[in-house]
Amino acid sequence: MKQKLLTYFTGVSIALLFVCGLTFAKASTVSIVYRAQIGKTLVLSPGNYRVVVNPQSEMSTAAFYQNGKLMGKASVRVVSEAKKNSQTEVFYGSPHNDVRNVSQIDFNGWRDELLFAGSHSGNTAAE
Repeated sequence: MKQKLLTYFTGVSIALLFVCGLTFAKASTVSIVYRAQIGKTLVLSPGNYRVVVNPQSEMSTAAFYQNGKLMGKASVRVVSEAKKNSQTEVFYGSPHNDVRNVSQIDFNGWRDELLFAGSHSGNTAAE
């Protein structure tokens, strides 16, 4: 009996943690104006994307969707700021083989900055 009760409560706890994790995901849209590399492997063509950030751990993930289709995911570090961003900004690096590295995305109305792995210094923002 104790074993069944323990199994039941463990299952319920895992389900609650999963549901709570889904409720903390944040989403917004962004326009990518250049062919861009996000993180180490994800390359996106110019266009509008819905970005869903799942901050489950120290290194979270950002999923990029276009027309409802998942285009790819990238590891991201979410850094909270003192005040909300007043506009959406994408920070691009210099072009390399016609691809610009994205080091950071700030979404309008969010207090969070998304910092992507593999970023280079000297990046500039484009709205």
